[in-house]
Amino acid sequence: RGGSYETLTEAYVNRKSWTALFQIEGWEAERDLAYRIYAGERLASSGATNYFSGSIRKEPSGAGRLTLAMLSNHQEEGYPHPELVTSLKNHNPDLLIFAGNQVFGRPATLWRGALDYARARQEYLRQWLLFGWAFSDLLNDRPAILIPDARDFFQLKLWGEGGRQAAAENGADLISLQDQGGFLMPEEFIRLVLETQTGHLPLTSKPVEEKAFYSGFHELNYAGLSLAVINDRFNKSAPGPFLPEARIRNGWPQNPEFNLKKAARVKDARLLSAQQLQLLKEWVLDWSDGVWFKACLSSSAFISLLTLPEGQQGEEALWQLPPLKPGEYPESDRPAADFNTGGWPQPARDEIVNLLRQARAVHLCGAGGPPAVLKYGLEKPGDATVALVAPPIQAQVAVRWTPAPATRRIGQKKEPVATGNWEDAFGNKFNLLVVNNPTGEDKTAGLKSISGFSLVTFEKSSRQITFESYQLEEKEGAKAVLMPGWPAVVEQKENEGRKPVGYLPLLKFSGLKDPVVQVVEEKSGATVYCFRIRGAEFRPPVYQPGVYSVKCGEPGTERWKVLTGLRPQPEAVKKTLNVDFNLTIKK
Repeated sequence: RGGSYETLTEAYVNRKSWTALFQIEGWEAERDLAYRIYAGERLASSGATNYFSGSIRKEPSGAGRLTLAMLSNHQEEGYPHPELVTSLKNHNPDLLIFAGNQVFGRPATLWRGALDYARARQEYLRQWLLFGWAFSDLLNDRPAILIPDARDFFQLKLWGEGGRQAAAENGADLISLQDQGGFLMPEEFIRLVLETQTGHLPLTSKPVEEKAFYSGFHELNYAGLSLAVINDRFNKSAPGPFLPEARIRNGWPQNPEFNLKKAARVKDARLLSAQQLQLLKEWVLDWSDGVWFKACLSSSAFISLLTLPEGQQGEEALWQLPPLKPGEYPESDRPAADFNTGGWPQPARDEIVNLLRQARAVHLCGAGGPPAVLKYGLEKPGDATVALVAPPIQAQVAVRWTPAPATRRIGQKKEPVATGNWEDAFGNKFNLLVVNNPTGEDKTAGLKSISGFSLVTFEKSSRQITFESYQLEEKEGAKAVLMPGWPAVVEQKENEGRKPVGYLPLLKFSGLKDPVVQVVEEKSGATVYCFRIRGAEFRPPVYQPGVYSVKCGEPGTERWKVLTGLRPQPEAVKKTLNVDFNLTIKK
């Protein structure tokens, strides 16, 4: 301040995780502030030089524009990723999101001999330092959100079962134990991963479920964008115990006769915990403090955006795929079922997608298929919210979505395309807007997926979201290039794809701009949707006959009104309700 530094706070280093957590109340978010961190003995003189310096940027609230960078699947290969870091610095995003596998740890299933916590901790912290060094020029002056995934916990696949330890069984190999659910590493290792990667995120104020030590839910409001961060691995049910007939191995069904679309629909299996769902429901309705848009972050897409040649299945088939030549489209690919994606369990997936649709929220995730933008479906393809699948920082195995058409008309000459309306192997419906499948010429080198990153830009004035995905060329000094077919631009209203059966009266607001509107079906008490509109007029659509209430205004203030007993009418029938929020002074 005033050209000199003043000490705000100190923190002791936690010797288990080698982290120091600073919490400063009343932060001045309206301006840029330079900072430096001194590590070592207590600062005795002004001549110390071992500082880490940076700038904490002002919150870009007045800009009405916010850009997020989506990254996932960091590896030592390509380290320290100079082209990636340089490209990101040039694009200058406001917020960084690392959506999983920041530490690409050696899976416990591949260790020789007994698991050794001391060795695992040392290896984890070594790779954690590499991650920090690689991205320090970005992390030192902008906020970041991290979601740990399976490899961060030293597992190939992860169904965390709420932090349960995988039960050892006589004669069972570690992959079989993994498929039965739980963590292979001890609890102290799980806590190490959570403390290093999520210790800086705001904690929920609600009590964590009994016997659980991590809620798996964080909520952040930044520059008017409300972000729900959900760990979709930590509490997920394992498929093995629910579906023994599927003969699941490393997350893939080995029984070709098993009916995935019907027999795998398990109502009791969960994708999130009961507490995560409750917090998500509350998040949908919370538009206080001027929030104008919502987005949900998780590691995996809520579909299995993968295809394999007919008759092939399992992780091994992905590694053995021959590369596609540019313009080539395989004739025999069929949707493949990876139980590690958010496409299973389907009933739990549908509940989450419905909640996101209520908030007109987009879904941003770091894995689940090739780089893509799509619209989830519930009853029909594309009748729900928009989702982004970002490319990996460093691709490892090829994943593609090239399904053969179910039917082809006689005389049809058009080549098949990957975009359009589809169902995945679990029967989840979606509409694919843009996708990039990997191609290559060298069949001996093995095919990798596309490396890169995504940018997501939210515009307050237009309520538009722009999705961009960039590919990193594999040569020194290369720049990231925009992938073919991008950018994809959608509007907030496109996070709802159902056809209305009618409309409630046109609401004309005075005394308040851009109010929140919540539509509730009166008989069931269910929220149809809740979001902040743009402007001073809105005619609420509804999707079933019934009687509705509309709650509108600014939540948590005197400018909040409830209109009841509203019935839908055809679009051509005009009716207007004036809603006045001008406050009168009581004498």
